[in-house]
Amino acid sequence: MKKITLVLSILCLCYLQNCLAATLIGHRGSFWGVESTSEAFINGAKFGFNGLETDIKVTSDTKFVCCHDDNLSRFGHSDAVIASSTLASLKALTMSQTRGGISYTGTICTLEEYLDICKQYNLFPLIELKWATGINTGDCSNIPALISVIQSKGMFEKAIFLTSMKACLEYIRKNYPTANMQFLCYDTTAETNLEWCITNKSHVDIGKGTGLTANVVKSYHDQGLLVNVWTINTIAEYLEYKSKGCDMFTTDSLDLSGILEPDDEVSFVSLWTKTMTDAPYLTNTTSQRSMAVYNSELYIPDMNNGKIAVVAGETGNLKRTIQTDLESTFLSCVRFTQDGVMLLGSTRNLKDTLSIYRCDQEGNTALLGKKTIDGFGLTDYFDVYGALNSANGGFIVAASNQGKAVKIPFQNGALGEPILFDGHKGSNISGTHAIVQSDSTFIITGVRSARKLYSIDGSWSKSFGAPTPATLAVDGDCFSLNGHDYYASVETRFGSFKLFDISHSIDSPVVFDNATAALGTTANTAITSPLCAEETPDYVTLYILATNNGIAAYRLQKKLVGVSSIEQAVPIFYVKDGIITIENATGKEVSVYDIMGRKLLSKSISSPLFSLEKLPQKQLYIIKIGQDVFKTVL
Repeated sequence: MKKITLVLSILCLCYLQNCLAATLIGHRGSFWGVESTSEAFINGAKFGFNGLETDIKVTSDTKFVCCHDDNLSRFGHSDAVIASSTLASLKALTMSQTRGGISYTGTICTLEEYLDICKQYNLFPLIELKWATGINTGDCSNIPALISVIQSKGMFEKAIFLTSMKACLEYIRKNYPTANMQFLCYDTTAETNLEWCITNKSHVDIGKGTGLTANVVKSYHDQGLLVNVWTINTIAEYLEYKSKGCDMFTTDSLDLSGILEPDDEVSFVSLWTKTMTDAPYLTNTTSQRSMAVYNSELYIPDMNNGKIAVVAGETGNLKRTIQTDLESTFLSCVRFTQDGVMLLGSTRNLKDTLSIYRCDQEGNTALLGKKTIDGFGLTDYFDVYGALNSANGGFIVAASNQGKAVKIPFQNGALGEPILFDGHKGSNISGTHAIVQSDSTFIITGVRSARKLYSIDGSWSKSFGAPTPATLAVDGDCFSLNGHDYYASVETRFGSFKLFDISHSIDSPVVFDNATAALGTTANTAITSPLCAEETPDYVTLYILATNNGIAAYRLQKKLVGVSSIEQAVPIFYVKDGIITIENATGKEVSVYDIMGRKLLSKSISSPLFSLEKLPQKQLYIIKIGQDVFKTVL
């Protein structure tokens, strides 16, 4: 047998350094050896795979062997049919296969030998049931004997049974209720098989393809089911399906050298909610139509009295009030530039004329610019990007109720000349907003207007794809966390919003979290519910105000963060030196599960800083803290 020890040792080092966040399964063992032979399995184990996959066939003397095909024709023996051959006769044959320009030889591997290798290297076996004698849709009579062998090797708890034959999995679930199962299907049938997987408590193994979307993965995750994908052999494929949320990757030889990726798991929690009674700074009119956050303080202008309520983002309590001298509708919108300049303004009732004021913390205001834009129309809202007083500058963008949009550049404390262009289609679209996504793009929203992404030069880029925000949604915000781009869409005027992951593109969004609870049911004729977000490296805090109903704060945070700077008592955990440390979860129940969903331990958290130790390392775990579920690798 030709060896590749040097190559394996180098690749194994790369794997150990870079791939602990991935659960990789060696397809038919690995690419290094005749497929599904002991050599392929051992080389896959040495390479660093977390599990080894094989197909099972049954010999004429009812022995279980590892082979994908019904015969050994591909390995040099066209007359060797497994079902009509004894194990001894098959073992006497030398199998050969050339892979990657290297010629290998080997002998057929028994189920027992395969399980011994998995046990020796502490890997889980992924056992695919192909149509075989007594293991098929019409006859499951040999499944008990198969499972008996697995039990005798002490590997039943680790083993995963994989097949596209539903009858076999139904038989296993009925007779072996604790068995770990994966249903094998193609990307085109993944959605239609979800209900069956839920009913039979089966995870899923889906063939790569365009039908395997992030939303399909999420639909399985929402039911507590893991998603494996096959067969992934390039870094580009791995990154594509990892970004879609897949949990396991079946591969022949995937080398992730140089791929150092952050954990992309985040959680979404509620921080506080204030009713109108709890927050006396809120009015029971439609005069508070905008909100901005800066340095963890919320700024809420009131068009009735020229005041701006400054609210603590951590608690939702009023800190102070700023009195301005501006007339009513100039306080319809508030925004902060990146260098901390507060901007107020709107077109007021002067069609085509957008006025922008700057305001300091004492309420002193100064007109920054009054821009007449022929054909623009009316707008109450604008958004900003960049630092007003810097040489690099930035821009203001706004969209009107006449289907137009405008960009106004700024630099060194002064506004430039406006650039008008067509925005959303149609006219008289109420509550239209322009929402900055990046230094080169922004989104336009409006009542019953499709969300669209534009470049700052005015060219249309993309429309929001399915799933889409609600028809009546008018406000939102864009932000990033942990390498993902998000759009928070206000779904109703009553203070509920939904999170979309738009990392793949706005035309291919993923619903990260369904709409939050409404803050009330009182009428809101302001045609908007202002929402704003404040980003930090470890979390994003989102605030929403619903006129006449209340105000609330939420947080999207990394599930795995270091020693956290989060001041709120939000349950978090982090991993260091193989120890899981949990903060801010006193009184909650913590449970730890392995990759197959088996509960390993459950404890009540008795202190603000709680540690879990002595768990085997280099394994994937599912951590449940109260109702929050996380994944991590030790």
